[in-house]
Amino acid sequence: MEEGFWESTKGSAPSWWVQLLAPAFPDSAGQIAKEASALATVVDITYQPALFGRFLDSKTQIMVVHPGQLHFTDSFHGAYDEFNAGLIQILSAIGRTSVNLLFLKVSEPLTQFQIDGAVSAIKDSQEEGAIQKVGLAVQGNGSAALAVLEKSDLFSYVLVSSQVDASILNSIKEIGLRKELVVVRKAPLNSTGSLDQNATQAKPPLPFENAEAPQLIPVSSLEDISTIASLIRRSNKSAPDSVVASDLKGAAQ
Repeated sequence: MEEGFWESTKGSAPSWWVQLLAPAFPDSAGQIAKEASALATVVDITYQPALFGRFLDSKTQIMVVHPGQLHFTDSFHGAYDEFNAGLIQILSAIGRTSVNLLFLKVSEPLTQFQIDGAVSAIKDSQEEGAIQKVGLAVQGNGSAALAVLEKSDLFSYVLVSSQVDASILNSIKEIGLRKELVVVRKAPLNSTGSLDQNATQAKPPLPFENAEAPQLIPVSSLEDISTIASLIRRSNKSAPDSVVASDLKGAAQ
């Protein structure tokens, strides 16, 4: 049975999350995935779920951004089915019966029936044990995702990038504080599509972040994994032992 995801209270998630990208040398994918799994943090396999999923052990906290295109659906049931189809695709690719953390991607404005259909499908999937925690992936300038966030209390996490409009970030700040959401910063890629060393340096937080806001770091090599491992070791040394142990163990289903 897969491990459960930790509770989404402020500061409870590890500071550094790993986003696995296609490696320059395909034969190294298995070793990269295994090393990422050993980091005992969240591992994002959105880009290559079938490639990496089979190498991750059952205790790895897997994160995936849902691949569906809800804005193309034309009814409540269409949105419901679109979400379920994407979830089945994810679970089949990773060979699991559940995913630890699933982000609903919103890049285009959604109608109320599209939102309702997706939310209903997510709640049903959670009741069935196929999803443990749910987040909202803010894409584009963020206005469409903000509208969804305002209308639903379903989400525990919000994934944002530097592309989100500043005024939208301020609005997310207000909602995040009120709903006690955990905000995850998506670090930018460098020109080669891999880890930007500058992204691992201390930087001013986004307007709504606290000091412990997690950062999702792209990796595509064993060298990148080593960099993240060093960051995690430093973070763990500065955190109370009881907090770290609680964070990494998770709550078993």
